[in-house]
Amino acid sequence: MDLMGQAVTHKAFGDGVITGQDDRHVTAEFAGGVTKQFAYPTVFGQFMTLADAELQAAVEKLAVAAAPLRPTAQQEVLRKVEEHARTAARPAPVAPAVPAASTPAAKAAGTKPRGKAAGMSAKPAKRASRTTTRASQVVTGSVAVTRPAGRAAAYLAYQGPLLESQADGGYLWAPLATADGQRVPSWDRLEELRPGDVVLHEEAGMVRAVSRVMALWYKTSDLTAARHYGRPGCMGRHVDCTYVRLENPVPVAGLRDEVVGDDATEDGFLYLLDEELAQTLLDEAAGTNPELGRQAFVRRLLSSGE
Repeated sequence: MDLMGQAVTHKAFGDGVITGQDDRHVTAEFAGGVTKQFAYPTVFGQFMTLADAELQAAVEKLAVAAAPLRPTAQQEVLRKVEEHARTAARPAPVAPAVPAASTPAAKAAGTKPRGKAAGMSAKPAKRASRTTTRASQVVTGSVAVTRPAGRAAAYLAYQGPLLESQADGGYLWAPLATADGQRVPSWDRLEELRPGDVVLHEEAGMVRAVSRVMALWYKTSDLTAARHYGRPGCMGRHVDCTYVRLENPVPVAGLRDEVVGDDATEDGFLYLLDEELAQTLLDEAAGTNPELGRQAFVRRLLSSGE
C-alpha cells in the first residue's frame, strides 16, 4: 500500500506527512522538521492516523493482522468474564433420576453403614464465588444497557472543565476511589472500555469532542485531573484516546436523565449509551462536522446500525 505523501496525525508529534516507506517501517516529517520512523503497519492501529479515511480503514486491517496474537493480562480477564457470562446464561443440565433399587443403601438391604462412613457428615457445599458484573451487560442507572456483541460500543463522558486538558493530552482519567475509599460506578466504568470504542465528550450540555479508545486502561496519577477532584497525587485509571474536536457541538443537556437513569452520583462520569441513542447523536455530530464524518471509526459505528 503506497502511503508516500499522505497526511497523518500522530498522538505525540501532531500533524505530518509520510516521507518514506518500506515493508516494515514508515517515516513521517512533522512540524519543525522533526522526522520520525515508526513500525508499519502497527503504528496506524495505535498512535498515528491517516487523513484519508479510506486508506486509514485499509491500513488498520493490516495493523490488526500484524498485531501479536498473545492477549494482554486485561484482555485475558475480559475473555474469562465474557466466557463466564455465556456459561451462566446456559440452562443447567438436569441430572438423570437414579432408581431407588440401584442405590448403595437399597443394595445393603437395610444394614447400617460401618466404619468411617458411619460417622461422616455431608460435606458442606462450596461457597459461591462473589458475583461479578458481566462485561456484556452494564447497568447504567436503573436500566441494563447491553453492550453490542463483537463490535465497538459508544459511551458518553461528562467531563466539564477537564475536557480541554484531557483532549489535549489524548486520554480519559478518573480516580480509583473517593478520598474515603468508596468506589464510584461511573469511574469504575473506565475498566469496561475496549480499543475501538467511541466516547462522546460532554461539557456544559454539549458534546464538544468525539474520541476513539486506543488501549485498555492502566493505573497512573494525573496532576491536572487530581487537582480537579481536590486530591493532588491520587491514583486513577488512565485510558488513551484520540480526540476529534467538534466545530459544531451537539446539545445533550436534555438527555441526561435518559443516559444516567437513577444513578445517584451527581457528578457521574462515564455511561454506556443505548445503541439507538448513540447512532442518533453520532449521526447528528457527523452531519454538522465533516471532519468527524471522515473518520473511519465513526463511519464503522454508524454503518453497524444500518
